[in-house]
Amino acid sequence: MIGYNLTYIQEKDVNGLYSFKLDPDIGDIVLFGDSKPANELSYYSRQLIAREIELEKVRRSEAYFMEQAPKDFFGRTVAQATKKGLSTGASSKTVQSEIWFKFNEGYCNAVRKTIKMKDLVIK
Repeated sequence: MIGYNLTYIQEKDVNGLYSFKLDPDIGDIVLFGDSKPANELSYYSRQLIAREIELEKVRRSEAYFMEQAPKDFFGRTVAQATKKGLSTGASSKTVQSEIWFKFNEGYCNAVRKTIKMKDLVIK
């Protein structure tokens, strides 16, 4: 449906009920006289199709903008900046040391108080 630029739009009819209509309405062209369509989708099916069409349009527009090279105010393409600090010949090495740290997830609401050994020794 996207290839033919067809979508469902929600309209409110005279009675106050909402319905999804095909936009552009090709039913006038396809149907002859007073004939009715053989199979008509339910309201929820049309709603789902309309939602998926809109999501696909958004995905395609995002992909289009991601492919574009960044440009400045005047429309000139901007060169990508290289990372500073690392030269092309240098490689990043992991530093080996005797100090290690392990992060334990969680939350502790304990009150910490410094105490001395003389407070622990029984007199």
